[in-house]
Amino acid sequence: MLLVDVTHSGIAIVLPNGERFQIDAHPDEPDTMPAAIADAIADAIADAGATDTTCTVSPPSRWTFCDSVALRASRSARRRSAASFALEDHLPVDAEDVVCDPGPPRKNATEACVVAARLEPLTPLLDALHEAGLRVEHVRPLALIVAGQALTRNATGAIVIERDAQYEIAHVDAGRLTMWRCVPPDAEAVYACLDEISQGEPTSHRVILAGVSGPLASRLSAHPGLDVEQGPSPDDAWRSAAPRAHAAGLGYDLARRPLVCKDPLRGLRAPIAAAGLGLALLAGAVTWQGIHTVRTEDARAREARENVESTFRDLFPNQRIPTGIVARLQSETRKLDEVARSAEHATQPALLPLMHDVLTRLPPDPPVMFDELLAGPSSIELAGVVDSHGAAERISASVASETLGVRLTDSRRRRDGQVGFRFEAVRENAE
Repeated sequence: MLLVDVTHSGIAIVLPNGERFQIDAHPDEPDTMPAAIADAIADAIADAGATDTTCTVSPPSRWTFCDSVALRASRSARRRSAASFALEDHLPVDAEDVVCDPGPPRKNATEACVVAARLEPLTPLLDALHEAGLRVEHVRPLALIVAGQALTRNATGAIVIERDAQYEIAHVDAGRLTMWRCVPPDAEAVYACLDEISQGEPTSHRVILAGVSGPLASRLSAHPGLDVEQGPSPDDAWRSAAPRAHAAGLGYDLARRPLVCKDPLRGLRAPIAAAGLGLALLAGAVTWQGIHTVRTEDARAREARENVESTFRDLFPNQRIPTGIVARLQSETRKLDEVARSAEHATQPALLPLMHDVLTRLPPDPPVMFDELLAGPSSIELAGVVDSHGAAERISASVASETLGVRLTDSRRRRDGQVGFRFEAVRENAE
């Protein structure tokens, strides 16, 4: 699965191996949405050689909101609509303009850490991804993906991510998100956010740095109240999360209505409609062709009937046309065939004895291969292939007898070195 990382500087495609491809398109520029971004994304996917068409979208932090809201009943934590309207008092926009997720349900919980994203900028971006041939499976902030990979199950701690010219700080308590803040690139702002998380507790608080380096990393490491460790970079976190992308992001996923329609046939609707139209046109064409064929065959049948009746009138002018006219003509034709065969057998000389005499007189040596036999009224002509002219002469001489006259009519050398010959055998007493 691919990661589409959207930041203030642009859009990047991150492969499952952590390799990043930057796209020359900015989601905040309306003129580039969605056609230009779709083309740029398609080119980046082709350059990366990616074959997977599913993706997780990571929106920028300026499109998202996070806050803890109190719910009237524990079951409301499972109702995203209730969480959305409960979060409305904490949002600068209406609840209808965002998509939200209260996270994994907790038993007997009356408070939820709700994550939301604005629909207005996300919708054209997802349309562009769809135009580029990608199927959006998940919409998750990158900070939550990194936190889920850096803090194992049921772990507690804070993670600081340097991204998009600011710091994102997420706090996880026993595997559940309790806070997610974005602060300016200032060490004092980071300290203030971490103090809010620790709430003045004297114990050391675990802090994981993801992609944070330089003076801030050194100052945080030297802080006596923080247990600082280096965690995976955002790209490394995605590399480890990609094989199980459905379980990443601490259980949060904004890929739901009205932002994303979980319809597996969404990308196939247009091809299916086109195929349906094609099938309808094909059925119409087949129906028209069938009607045309039936009409043509009826016309041909009428024409054939008229021809048969005309032929019958010419042959039998004094007889009425019978109902089974075709059977009558077939019967008359069979009678004529019998008369013709009888006449042929009466006048044709018996050639089988002549053929028998010729074939039985052929010598076993030299070897010969016959490829033609012609039977005339009183003669038989054979053509074959032998090794030499002498062999052809010996064969013709062997066939000749007192009652068989044999004449070698042709003998010539072929290109393959063999000799082709032809001889004619005739009954001497045949008249």
